Amino acid sequence: MTFMSVRQNCVLLAIEKHWPRSCNRFCVRHLVANIKRQFKGQLSSLDIWNAANKSTKKGFLEEISKFKTINEDAYNYIMKVESHHCALHAFDRHVMYDYVTNDITESFNV
Repeated sequence: MTFMSVRQNCVLLAIEKHWPRSCNRFCVRHLVANIKRQFKGQLSSLDIWNAANKSTKKGFLEEISKFKTINEDAYNYIMKVESHHCALHAFDRHVMYDYVTNDITESFNV
């Protein structure tokens, strides 16, 4: 089972407690919004999306390393997020779900 969240601590704790063997992913759209809010105008949304959608670790690290030259604090912020939560290359291969956003569930919040 895979859960998609926006990194709320109470949700993460509940998933860990009740479904300890499940996968938990973070919505990249929300990650982008948080980064843009914290590091205004310094990183391109496209750069973050490109990194999240890389299918290899090498490609992901190459894309992420660009952030270090733009803003080292933003780079450190991104590197603290475990890649298996938000980067395609690190997703569990047994789970056949490659979305990096929770847009499908957000459509029910209308």
